[in-house]
Amino acid sequence: MVETDSGPAVAIGFYEPRVTIVALSVAARLLFGAEPPTPGQLQKLLMQLWRGCVDHHPDFQAQFLIDYAVAAGLPHFRLDGRSKFWQYGGGARALVFFESSSSEDSHHGVQWSKNKLVSKAVLESIAVPTVRHRVVSEPTEFAHLAAQLAPPWVVKPVGGARSVGVTVGVDSAIDLDKALALAAGEGHAAVMVEQLVRGDAFRVLVVRGRVWKVIKREVATVVGDGYSSVKALVQAKNRLLAARQRPGGFEGPIPVDADFQATLARQGLTPQSVVAADTKIPVASIPLLSTGSEYTDVTTAAHPDTVRACEAVAATFGIALCGIDLISEDIAVSCHRQGAFLEVNGTPGLRAPLMAGVSREEIGRTVLGELPAAIPVILIVAAPADHGDIAALLDSAPNLAIALCANRSAAGAKSLPPLHRQFRRQQLVENVAQRIERTSALPQLRSSVGQVMQMLMA
Repeated sequence: MVETDSGPAVAIGFYEPRVTIVALSVAARLLFGAEPPTPGQLQKLLMQLWRGCVDHHPDFQAQFLIDYAVAAGLPHFRLDGRSKFWQYGGGARALVFFESSSSEDSHHGVQWSKNKLVSKAVLESIAVPTVRHRVVSEPTEFAHLAAQLAPPWVVKPVGGARSVGVTVGVDSAIDLDKALALAAGEGHAAVMVEQLVRGDAFRVLVVRGRVWKVIKREVATVVGDGYSSVKALVQAKNRLLAARQRPGGFEGPIPVDADFQATLARQGLTPQSVVAADTKIPVASIPLLSTGSEYTDVTTAAHPDTVRACEAVAATFGIALCGIDLISEDIAVSCHRQGAFLEVNGTPGLRAPLMAGVSREEIGRTVLGELPAAIPVILIVAAPADHGDIAALLDSAPNLAIALCANRSAAGAKSLPPLHRQFRRQQLVENVAQRIERTSALPQLRSSVGQVMQMLMA
């Protein structure tokens, strides 16, 4: 909004006009309504706006790719009105993406990645180190499970994503019952119980067979000052997280919840504990950006054995952008000496590299790759009398698709041929008023066809 001589002026930008109309309607109701809406009415209005955004706007993952496509001049469009499938490029130089997963991916590999049991079986088949685990399909006794697998454990659903239903550090009968109920509540028939492996969490991103980024994912921590309670330290850090929040960053705050309490209890602490100055205290068990975790790019420190193992995993799953989660006490040490592979993600989040310091441009360029490109198009405006000569010339260019469209006003031309309707509306050149002399049309065509043929042969 800017001030002008006649009063304030508002400039509105929008991606989808229908969503903008809903947003303006909500704003008008809030600002100029006869009476303010009740909390229930406001919730209904905001949910209507949110559903419109979900239905019509690009999701956060797609926005990385769209931003790069715009900057690089690549054609891109949604495959239908509301889906999350976007196409970049055209013809044989096109890729279709669903979030960060592309049409390059193996169907089998994507399905394997959605089931943690199958993923582990595939990982074990290529001799990469994995975590010892058991599968529980019904309530079980702590002692019975402990006899097979030494606690503490990580309990998680067999399916699912984003660490939903996961409990870390289970080491008692009461905790086991709660963790099994939480995991089973995600709707999966079986629950996986893994032996807890000590170390830091890493996300390795492999792009088309080569490791691109290795990202260290540290759980949320606070640092003692010798006089503040742990809870006060968390509150102070949450204020910092809120101040540095970036659009789409999806950072924090650190929740003061049951996991917070349990994480402190495992260290012999409570929220009211005061720890010594410069003492680093973990306050969460899972390294999620949404709970205040810190992500760091440690690609150059990764051991070559670990890099090769990750590339072998990605090749086996056949996933173009493959996210591999592993645990390691030191990423510079070979994965065959310590640490373990946890799971494989077929649609890894692109926030992870962003929050580790990778630019949006690099993310979009790397994920899209070199394949997507525009189909070269030549528009030639010529008199109908030239069309026979033009068609004869183009017979020598078999790799070109040709559409001859006569002007509506030309003699004998009742309407445009149906072929033009295959082009997207915004790609059409409308209302061509310029006239090209007959003597200039054919030389221009020969030059343009030669340039395009060189591009195709390159």
